[in-house]
Amino acid sequence: MKKETKYSSSEETRLHPEQYNECHYSGEWGDCDPFKMIRIKEERLISGGASCADRKNTTKPCSREDFPPGTVWLLQQHKNCVLELQKLKAMIEDLHRYIDLIHQRGQALYNSYNELRKRLMDIRREITIIGRRNHDAEQTINRLRKEVEDWKTKSNKMQMELNQVKAQYKSMEIKVRASRSKYEELLKNKEEITHEHASHSAKLEQLTTENRNLKASLLDTERYKEELRDLTVECAALSSKVQGIRSDIKHTKEELNKCKMEGAMPKGKHLGPKFNKDTKVLLDMDMWITHNITQEEGETITQEVKYGDAPGYAPPPR
Repeated sequence: MKKETKYSSSEETRLHPEQYNECHYSGEWGDCDPFKMIRIKEERLISGGASCADRKNTTKPCSREDFPPGTVWLLQQHKNCVLELQKLKAMIEDLHRYIDLIHQRGQALYNSYNELRKRLMDIRREITIIGRRNHDAEQTINRLRKEVEDWKTKSNKMQMELNQVKAQYKSMEIKVRASRSKYEELLKNKEEITHEHASHSAKLEQLTTENRNLKASLLDTERYKEELRDLTVECAALSSKVQGIRSDIKHTKEELNKCKMEGAMPKGKHLGPKFNKDTKVLLDMDMWITHNITQEEGETITQEVKYGDAPGYAPPPR
């Protein structure tokens, strides 16, 4: 008898080689991209042959209705921003035109100002020349009138005045020479004082920088002193803690030796108490060592006396 095996349709499709080589993917559609106006579906391979790719991307077009509310709001705000930017751009262009116009008018005003300034300088020069000529002419006329009057009325005094004028002229020449020599000396002194002032200014700047550096170094020294003082206090506290810990360790060792001696030689039938020690060290800046000691009651030594079985009575033989 031959046994017939029946397979279901799903098993037949699963075992069929052509159906096995097909690629099956699964994935979900992503959000709509507002720039490319597409949606991307990233699919992963569920079943298939070796020729199937591990991942596959599928795209499809989308519309603005598929956007999330936040993206729609951002697009509206983007439109408003673009409108504002266009307004600002137009305002900037107007400002550029106004600035160019103002620049042109300012250049024209500056050119006219230069022309007027040149004309004013020429007029001032002409007025100065004419004034000098008029002043010279007036002085000459007055001098001539006085001389004529003096020559007419006081011919004898003219010679005396002339002599006095000559004497004054000679004294004035002497004073002028002295003042010229003094002026030259003052110029030399001024140059020397200027050089000394420059050298003193350089020295002052150097001393100022040195003073600033010394102040900075002094502040650093004060800060180091404060840090050294704090570290000294911390070192003293740590050394005192270390001394206390060492004394505790020494005391603990003595107690431990005593307990060992009592455990080795118990007194009486009762054993000595049992001490359980638990030492913990905290590895931080304080370095605390915690000793936990628990005491247990000693065991009682009891000796059990065991007796053998009682001998049985054997009956006499018959």
